Amino acid sequence: MLAPSHHQESKSVRLLAGAAVGGLTIAYLVFHARTHAPDDLQSAAEHLLQGRTHWITFQNRLLAPWLIEAFRAATGWSWLTAFYALIAACLAGGAGLLLWRSWRDTGRSIRGLGQVAAWFGFAFLLNHQWSYPWDYSGAFLCLLLAIWARDRFWSLGAVKSWWLAAILLALALNRESSLYLLAALMGAILGHGFLEKQFGRTMKTAAVLALAGLANLVGVLALRQALFTATTRPPGSNGPEMAAGNFNQVLHNWRVLTRHGDRPPEDWLAIALVVVLGSAGIVLAVRFFNALRPARPVPPGQLFAHLWLGVSAFAILLFADLSELRVFFELFPLGVILAFESRSWRPPAASG
Repeated sequence: MLAPSHHQESKSVRLLAGAAVGGLTIAYLVFHARTHAPDDLQSAAEHLLQGRTHWITFQNRLLAPWLIEAFRAATGWSWLTAFYALIAACLAGGAGLLLWRSWRDTGRSIRGLGQVAAWFGFAFLLNHQWSYPWDYSGAFLCLLLAIWARDRFWSLGAVKSWWLAAILLALALNRESSLYLLAALMGAILGHGFLEKQFGRTMKTAAVLALAGLANLVGVLALRQALFTATTRPPGSNGPEMAAGNFNQVLHNWRVLTRHGDRPPEDWLAIALVVVLGSAGIVLAVRFFNALRPARPVPPGQLFAHLWLGVSAFAILLFADLSELRVFFELFPLGVILAFESRSWRPPAASG
């Protein structure tokens, strides 16, 4: 009699967890609708497909606008409805994936529920009036990449993965931050090869990644130059853009981090996030030097995760506006994985 009762209790908990994901997704959509100007977001995304976006730096961010147009073609929905469908698919899909992994790994939902709470907590916390479609698709893709690093990246051989290639290709079409992810992955490969003394295989894999990074960079610049026709930004809103179309935000971010007096809440949160990312860099250095001792090797997936934080944080400080908290959207999935699974980055045989 105990087994059916236990089964029923487990099923009830899972149904409740699923309902929580649905409820939190709806709550975020309502919150988003109350804190954004949908017409401006629609203008930015639709004009991108016409080569008339606000900034040339947007011009290569094609994946999310394509997905929205696919939703519209399949359903006949308005742009706004399709956009909210994309947000719901990314947030609910990511939360469901986290729950499923918790059930798969432990048979319980406790860890998954904690991750779901953190997943939606970050989404609410980093919400910004300029949360574009590619912020949400990027967050979901980065969750897939973080899960690959945690579940699959156990050796140099694991890098030869069609799943990894598909994720990186989708990220390349979504946003130019894929360049920083490739740089972090190559750094992890070189570091892991150095620690494991597998120099021959390491150099071959790193060379392939370097070629992928070069192709990614050329693709970004080519798309911007080939598709961009004219800017639609308001008069007088010229931004500090560099020759390749990216923003140069070093001075602005320095002012955000150092200015005195009254600060808006988002400034304090940005400072806190920078401190957290800086601390992650220190942890990376400590772990790497500890890994030089054979008794305490660092799993390559974990090494990649910390390098990902470090390289992306550096890129954000250079090219993004810290006050726009949405720029951290692609990092919070990795934070969720690291926070709840930091002790389990080894293959099953090594953990038993």
